[in-house]
Amino acid sequence: MTPFTYWLAVSTVLQLSHPALATVIPAFANMAGLLGVGIPLVVGYAWARQAGVSGGAAFSRGFVLGWIPALIGLVLALYLGQVGTSILILGGLSSGVAGGLGAMVGGRGRGKA
Repeated sequence: MTPFTYWLAVSTVLQLSHPALATVIPAFANMAGLLGVGIPLVVGYAWARQAGVSGGAAFSRGFVLGWIPALIGLVLALYLGQVGTSILILGGLSSGVAGGLGAMVGGRGRGKA
């Protein structure tokens, strides 16, 4: 399993767990925005450190690491009635940007561009 595939799976599990937990523990619902961008930020950073990728490649792959799992988690949250449809676009994009930025910071000085 490549580092990208591993971190994509980790990010997806984390993004799916937070709307599921918000149904059981209301405090998670109050932290949805923070967790929604915090997860891809950390995952993007960790992936870039492990993969040794930097620059534009880090941002673009980090964006995907943040966007796809967030979109999957947001679809679950929409199904559970926790978010509106506009959040699918806004939340997905903001998570993608957070993942890209995390990857750029994580890959800084790593060498492979």
